[in-house]
Amino acid sequence: MLLSLEEICRDVVDHVPDIVYRLDGEGNIVYISEAVRKYGYDPIALIGSSIFELVHPQDRDRARFRINERRTGDRSTKSLQLRLVTSDDDAVPFELRDSAAELLVDAQGVYDGDQIRAEAFLYTQGVARDISERFRLEATLAQARARFEERLDAYATQLNQAHQQLQIQAHEREQAVERLERSQQSYHGLVEDLPVGILHSTPAGRLLYANPQVRTMFGYDEDGWRQLQVGDLYENQKDLTDLNTALRRDGVTTFEVSMCRRDGQRIWVRGTTRLVHDPTTSEDEYHGVLEDITERRQMEDERRRLEDQLRQAQRMEAVGQLTAGISHNFNNMLQGISGNLQLALLDAPEPLQGMLRDADRVTHRAAEMVQQMVVFSRHGSRGDFHQQRLQPILISALEICRETFDRKIVLDESISHDLEVVGDATLLQQAMVNLLINARDAVADMQSKAPQIVLQARSHAMMVEPTDAMGRPGVYACIEVRDNGVGMDTNTQRRIFEPFFSTKPVGQGTGLGLATVYGIVSQHGGWIECDSSPGQGTTFRVFVPSEQSPVKQTLVSSPTSTDPGLGTLLIIDDEDLVRDSTARLLERSGYRILTAANGERGLALFEEHGAKIDLVLLDLSMPTMSGHEVLVRLRRMQPSVRVMILTGYAIGDVDFDAAVLRKPFTIAELESMITEVLR
Repeated sequence: MLLSLEEICRDVVDHVPDIVYRLDGEGNIVYISEAVRKYGYDPIALIGSSIFELVHPQDRDRARFRINERRTGDRSTKSLQLRLVTSDDDAVPFELRDSAAELLVDAQGVYDGDQIRAEAFLYTQGVARDISERFRLEATLAQARARFEERLDAYATQLNQAHQQLQIQAHEREQAVERLERSQQSYHGLVEDLPVGILHSTPAGRLLYANPQVRTMFGYDEDGWRQLQVGDLYENQKDLTDLNTALRRDGVTTFEVSMCRRDGQRIWVRGTTRLVHDPTTSEDEYHGVLEDITERRQMEDERRRLEDQLRQAQRMEAVGQLTAGISHNFNNMLQGISGNLQLALLDAPEPLQGMLRDADRVTHRAAEMVQQMVVFSRHGSRGDFHQQRLQPILISALEICRETFDRKIVLDESISHDLEVVGDATLLQQAMVNLLINARDAVADMQSKAPQIVLQARSHAMMVEPTDAMGRPGVYACIEVRDNGVGMDTNTQRRIFEPFFSTKPVGQGTGLGLATVYGIVSQHGGWIECDSSPGQGTTFRVFVPSEQSPVKQTLVSSPTSTDPGLGTLLIIDDEDLVRDSTARLLERSGYRILTAANGERGLALFEEHGAKIDLVLLDLSMPTMSGHEVLVRLRRMQPSVRVMILTGYAIGDVDFDAAVLRKPFTIAELESMITEVLR
């Protein structure tokens, strides 16, 4: 039974994974379990061999010390870790738990008798457990612990650094907040004191902020400003729509628009507005900088107006110089033609007289066209200027037009009966007729509405400052001609007063109508304005002085008397045709005639026959010696000499202290003036 139990116990021990062993007092193996096989040893072959052969050389001293403890009964070491060498010389760590085999066995060992004595030591037995896996786990844990501690130290360092950095950042943030507050205060003060307007609003038009300059610009106090929308400031809402479109498309825009003050006054504003996203509210805002440029715009408009006037004056001066020369030569030729036609009429049979009269009328019509050119170029005579009622002049112009205009054109008038002007009735009537004809042409082809022309004269005088008009300060009458015709664009308006400029097809207009109006009005010391746009009709306003002012009379009007006198006349003219035809006409009237082809010959004849000469007929423009020089010398020779100027020029305001008759003239006009001068 005991043997059976020992066998059972041995079988159990052999199946335990730990190595169970028993050593004698010298450390020789008495027994070792089957578990030693996995390290390459045969347990039977190890019986009797020294355990120290299996122990790693570096651990053998500790193993001997342990065995001695058990042999002597000193069991202070409960367990021991050492390395056993496998059969292939690998070192495997083991933990030994052993006790001394003694006769009496308890938890610490078995002894023979009651006392623990060295003499009673029989053997050492124990269990060797392979702890290489535990070593590996412990090594892994140690490495993990080391890494953890290393990382923990690193984290601690980082946390410490982060803490220090946070402290620095917190301090810097406090300083930044202080700087920001100072900056905001400085910015606010700067914005409040800027000479330009600063305006913030929402895209919907709600005002968020406006500095004092904006409020001053538009005439609002702070309370009144809060009630406004941005749209309330715009004169034209399309400008606001265009601004919003540009901001949504580009994010920033610069503009120049007309806006409204609180008192209704229009101002011009130049500004730049930017679309800004506010991150605190996640909403968009418009930030704008505004500048009042009304004064600058007014100065620019005035500069452009003066430049236009200067260019117009320069054009008129150039055309006037050209016209003066042309009118002289052309009138001389017309006088030659007219004089000979009148001579032919005196002897022509009745069938030819009608044709000759028609030819003479054409000659005088050509002379009228030349006179128109002279008028618009301001090189014409000032005419018969005096204070007179305006109504008869305008009514006369209307009657002329009513007789010739298409009956479908409505001609309305509103003229004050007591309004007076200072001017020449004939010239003013011509100017009004030209304006009415221009209006007729503008409404002639209208189909969609009834053509209408309105002639209106204001019943009150208008005071004008020197910078407001081309005329001098004073009281002016305003004559307005308004039509509902096709209108004009800006480029056309800039050129309408230029001579020979016409919007009509070639052959249908001379381009002298409005140029003549311009010349006549300028001669009167007035000016003319035009308002028009395509499809909206045209309004001309003519301003003519209403105050009496001294006007020099330089042109002697033809008397009504046609009875010729008797006497000797000296004709000095370099144009043979004019000189000869005039001489023959006057000879037919009973005058004795002397002729000279130049100034020198004329002076010689006067010196020779001065006592017999009753009147000198003198041309102004002659080669070698001008008519003016001849006149001066004649008066030196005989201060009482009577002279009549015959000229193709328009002499304007030049005072010759002599009668003046413009070419071409009729025999009746010539004889009438000669009779008046000789009377």
